[in-house]
Amino acid sequence: MQGLEPSVDGFSGLDISDSQKARITEDMKYIVYLARQLNQMNETMFKAALDRDDSKVKAAAILIASKYKDKYLEEIIERITDDDIIVNQCARHSLMKISNLYIGGNQYVDFGPLLNHHSATKNSVSILWKVWFEQAKQIQKDGKKPQPSVKQKSK
Repeated sequence: MQGLEPSVDGFSGLDISDSQKARITEDMKYIVYLARQLNQMNETMFKAALDRDDSKVKAAAILIASKYKDKYLEEIIERITDDDIIVNQCARHSLMKISNLYIGGNQYVDFGPLLNHHSATKNSVSILWKVWFEQAKQIQKDGKKPQPSVKQKSK
């Protein structure tokens, strides 16, 4: 399951303690572990995890959702606005992975959100993701590759 390691960007702009940073980092490691377990399950079990109230289980399911390409795109975009930092960052990571499937190569789209984005910004970001994917689907249907707001992946 290569490329599953999400990162939580933007620590430097936040007013959080080192212990909070460490907790978030440990939570992400646990979520990647859960995602690997979920990846072994059938789609029915995966879908149940996607709707769980437990933010770590939900975040892990969101990471796995990217393997279904755009089948769960609406659910992932909806999680961008989640108040839980880890949930919205996992949603961001999944959307970036899915955008790579449309663009190809070592490129992806990243509209955010960053950790320090507020609710209004997260709502705007979710709209940007929706619009980009609608356009990407149409462009791909027309036999072209979508190119707006492309970044290079860092290795």
